[in-house]
Amino acid sequence: MSDKQPRQFTDSSDMTPTVNFNNTDDKFDAKWMRSKRMIVTYDVGSGATTHAGASTSQTVGGTTLAITDASVTPASIITATIATSANTVSVAKVTPGAGTFTVTFSASPGAGTVVAYTITNPIGKMGVFFIAPTDLTIIQALLQTQTGTTGVATAQIEKLIDTEAPGAGVDVLATPFDLQATVNVTQSQRPVLATFPKNLKRKDRLALKATGSLSGMQGCVIVVEYQYKKQFTQ
Repeated sequence: MSDKQPRQFTDSSDMTPTVNFNNTDDKFDAKWMRSKRMIVTYDVGSGATTHAGASTSQTVGGTTLAITDASVTPASIITATIATSANTVSVAKVTPGAGTFTVTFSASPGAGTVVAYTITNPIGKMGVFFIAPTDLTIIQALLQTQTGTTGVATAQIEKLIDTEAPGAGVDVLATPFDLQATVNVTQSQRPVLATFPKNLKRKDRLALKATGSLSGMQGCVIVVEYQYKKQFTQ
């Protein structure tokens, strides 16, 4: 029989150490975080609601008519037509406000004027959707809709710093997404070549903004892929 005894570990130095990364470990940053890409998924949601109505019969002596409707907001998209009027005129412009909108005519429509209208209110979730936990770089963005918008519309990601409000930031993507594009097809857009828009510092934000009407859009989701630039800290 062999006189050799099974080896016994009496000291932790005999064992292969286990690498244990944490948020303050340089190896955690250099060997893992910088080589990984993360994503943030944002459910943009549906596009818009619509509401149809008509004004009461009244005499309009000037070229404008204010109509009260609680569903109107400054962001509403309103289509107005003349249902009844004494004079043959046309609608030149419609200006939405808060709970009211103004119809401007080409001339005075006269007595018995009634305006029929449709109000479209975007309900897609535009605005801030991501806050950077540390310095990072945007790699690309993806977007898909189940149903596209009925008219021409686009979506852009903007970078907001300090106290900038949505709409006051810098465009991140070189080309905005087409919200009227073929449904169930994933679009991919890269950031602009300039360093500033695609690089975020801690507490910088990403916001989604749209141009055109979101009417008809359903099931829109956007994914932003990013990569950490330096050590993550809590």
